[in-house]
Amino acid sequence: MSNMTHRLSLRGWSMVLLLPVCVAIVWPRSAPQWTLMWGVAFSIYFGFKWLTWRRTVLTNSSALRQLTYLFAWPGMDAEAFLDSDRRPTTPPPTPSEVAIAGSNAFGGVILTLDPWGWFDHSPRWLFAWSGVVGYMLVLHFGVFRLLSCLLRWQGIDAVPIMNQPFAATSVASLWGQRWNTAFSDLIHRFWFRPLARPLGLVHATWIGFGVSGLIHEAVMSFPARGGYGLPTLYFLLQAGGILLERSRWGKSRGLGRGAVGWLFAMVCLIAPLPLFMNPAFFGNIVVPFFQALRGVS
Repeated sequence: MSNMTHRLSLRGWSMVLLLPVCVAIVWPRSAPQWTLMWGVAFSIYFGFKWLTWRRTVLTNSSALRQLTYLFAWPGMDAEAFLDSDRRPTTPPPTPSEVAIAGSNAFGGVILTLDPWGWFDHSPRWLFAWSGVVGYMLVLHFGVFRLLSCLLRWQGIDAVPIMNQPFAATSVASLWGQRWNTAFSDLIHRFWFRPLARPLGLVHATWIGFGVSGLIHEAVMSFPARGGYGLPTLYFLLQAGGILLERSRWGKSRGLGRGAVGWLFAMVCLIAPLPLFMNPAFFGNIVVPFFQALRGVS
């Protein structure tokens, strides 16, 4: 009973709930919609950072390590990061890993800012996607990977945020171990793990991905003032893909392993992207943001 009470405790949740609400209330109506997206995104991010820190035992964690976790490292596995006695579970960084991450960051800056105007007169979808890909290369595959290398070199268990996601041979490994591990750590700790035993794996999977969808609704649909329900549908389809590959039929067809599993994972990731990058979010947030960033009207 005490363990369940601890799991259901509201300690730390106040920041998660209050920060986005405050941002939504005080944000100027006249400001571009993409600025509200970033305001909501950062408020939710720091709310969850606070939550994971507040709910983690800090018996042997220095103040410097705690500040690094809160303000420098984007991951959400506070239990691993803040344990001074824990050694990195990922191999030490290699020169090639650092070089690839640095190259990703450099190439991503070029794509994101487009200083030579390569995409100025491109179709809107190409203009926007070049920026999105560049942004992900800069942060998720570049700067965040370099941070992971630095922290692992210092003996801190900072698992890379992106772990070769396009090599995943199952939808489960794609979302659970390879794509944005910060978010998957969060969902697993606060939703999937507490609900798996009382409700079962199937219900916990649906709820975990449903929560992912709702968080993205707040970050995407609310600032875009449209596309409501589509990000949630995208994540529910991912849950369906996981359950399908784990079903008897899926296993008999080779889903969840090998080349067939890889193809199925990529189809689940890419085919429903129009739901995620829906017209409202695309037109009201993504395109105006990169127009402002690149100085293009």
